[in-house]
Amino acid sequence: MPSDNSNIFHSADKGGDDDVEEEEKEELLYQSSVDALLSPLHQASSKEVIENSAQRRIKTVQDMRYYWNKLLRGNGHHPQHDNNVSDKYAPALIHITGTKGKGSTACMAESILRHHGYNTGLFTSPHLITVRERIRWNGKPIHPMIFGRVYWKLRKALEIDDHEEDPDLDRPPTLPGYFRMLTLMGLYTFLYELTDRSIDVLILEVGMGGRYDATNFLDTVCFSNVVHGVTLLDLDHTRILGNTLEKIAWEKGGIFACDKASTTLVSKRPSDDQQKDDDGNLNSPAGELEKQTENDSTSAIASTSAYPRVTTEDDEDKKINPQLADVASTKTFYILDSNTDGVLDMMTSCARMEGRGGVLATVDATGKRLKEALHGNPLGLAGEHQYGNATLAVTLCNAVTGNGDISVSSPCTQRALIHASWPARCQTYQPPNDTRFLYLLDGAHTPQSMMATVEWFCHKLNSMYSNPVTKPESMPILVFNTSHERNPLDLLQILIEKLTVLPLEESTTTNCGTAIFPRVYFAASDSTRPSPVPKATAEELLQERGIEIQPNLVVASQGCDDEDKNNRHAWQDTLATIYQHLVASYHVGYPSYKEVVIQTQMTSAEVIHDIHEQYPRRTGTTTTATTIETSPIPVLVTGSLYLVGSFLDALEWEEETSPPE
Repeated sequence: MPSDNSNIFHSADKGGDDDVEEEEKEELLYQSSVDALLSPLHQASSKEVIENSAQRRIKTVQDMRYYWNKLLRGNGHHPQHDNNVSDKYAPALIHITGTKGKGSTACMAESILRHHGYNTGLFTSPHLITVRERIRWNGKPIHPMIFGRVYWKLRKALEIDDHEEDPDLDRPPTLPGYFRMLTLMGLYTFLYELTDRSIDVLILEVGMGGRYDATNFLDTVCFSNVVHGVTLLDLDHTRILGNTLEKIAWEKGGIFACDKASTTLVSKRPSDDQQKDDDGNLNSPAGELEKQTENDSTSAIASTSAYPRVTTEDDEDKKINPQLADVASTKTFYILDSNTDGVLDMMTSCARMEGRGGVLATVDATGKRLKEALHGNPLGLAGEHQYGNATLAVTLCNAVTGNGDISVSSPCTQRALIHASWPARCQTYQPPNDTRFLYLLDGAHTPQSMMATVEWFCHKLNSMYSNPVTKPESMPILVFNTSHERNPLDLLQILIEKLTVLPLEESTTTNCGTAIFPRVYFAASDSTRPSPVPKATAEELLQERGIEIQPNLVVASQGCDDEDKNNRHAWQDTLATIYQHLVASYHVGYPSYKEVVIQTQMTSAEVIHDIHEQYPRRTGTTTTATTIETSPIPVLVTGSLYLVGSFLDALEWEEETSPPE
């Protein structure tokens, strides 16, 4: 057993001294598990460990099955097959991948199923405040007692020295990395730890990609039914998944595989030397496949030239769509039709090959029928893009249960969507004891996500500032951060072009404008994850866009020595420097941006304290009869989900936990 955290292990195992109260024992068990997860036991804390972990990525299925079988044996379970889920029962599974909207889709699917009477298990990532948010039982983060108990059960089993193992076996490290361990904990919790048959449908959100993701190691035969959904794909994690949408689609289409460990009948990954057409799609024969023989019976099942459309939104659509009639007995995989043709082609190949003759069915990303059915009632998750995600969620729930009552015309389904809640996704939060500020929080880590954030935020602003009597006393405040693994110029450019000058009465003249954000904070997140990617300087990033660095717009610590460049606040200074250069280059002739106050070197809690000092009280408009209170000042918190989580934590926002048993 590793020496690190050994004291924690034994104290949790014994539960402490006899005179320690049961509640304190449970708290010790939980806190020790969180401490262990954040320690080098599960965190890749050195460059060597990070590189070794990256090299094993393509062995994820092999490694996860090794861990799964070992922890089952160590806890007295005997799987019928090497990769079987449970020796008790098999729930249904919804597996969701994509770049943007997969968490929202999973959330709405969970709400739909729960409102229709199904018991649910939901596994998502990342978390915002507490790691327990990743493992939800009937919509609520699991109880600390369950979390702590499961962690130590699994860890003890994994640390058993199995002398009967093949010495030539390519074994992974004794303990899995952070995300792998949490995935194992989530599956074990839902399938073994909770009361027998407590979960009817399990919903898994892919962590990154899909083909080599830790959620993708159990074969489809392990579940009573399996459906797969794909949300909108965007360029993200390109260093790992590939630098084109088609390469990313190949990675994500790997979840369609019936046999996760199979190395035959695998779709061909797009190569680097393929040329693109005028629309940016790869000029490769649609459906070009690896290891496909001339007599492959699956070759004629799915066509890449026509995509069957799923229409299950109302009662009249409960029958099989005529386009699907000839393939009704085959496996169907669902994807939003807003994806590019190149993505749809690649996903069709994955459905046919990895899915063993499956077909790809597109789902309306506009959610037109859902909007009509709701009659103006808003979704619980704000944003126009959520109607497509909601339509996909309805489709997946209908398919996995076979329940015809799950449709957009069902009052129960509509209630589920109206009351669905997913923190940090277009979330509006008003602290109960603070009416001065209205916090608008949305994690946006890709350009498409940021465009959706801007659309939602503009809608909010137009509503708040349209009344000259009650409009807020100040323009909005911006709080931003993003990982150094992503190019911040892509996100900041959208914010600046769309939001820096507000198109309301303050900006009606031709030669002057008012900066929409009089105060901008580039705040560090309270937590980060290890990264092998070095931090670029503002000068390097700006030069890529042909923008020359201007000394008067550089934050002072940009001149710090190399050692200081690696600290967490230096990256915030880089973001601030880029922001100032972009604003200066974009708003030529608009002088007011020079009056903007930009702050770095602050945590979320310090930002909240600072804006309260700057705006100590709300003012009002006095009339002859009364004083009308102005609306709260909007604070947009966006970019990194880690930042949004830090902000919610600083605001003392919390949600209800699950029962302890």
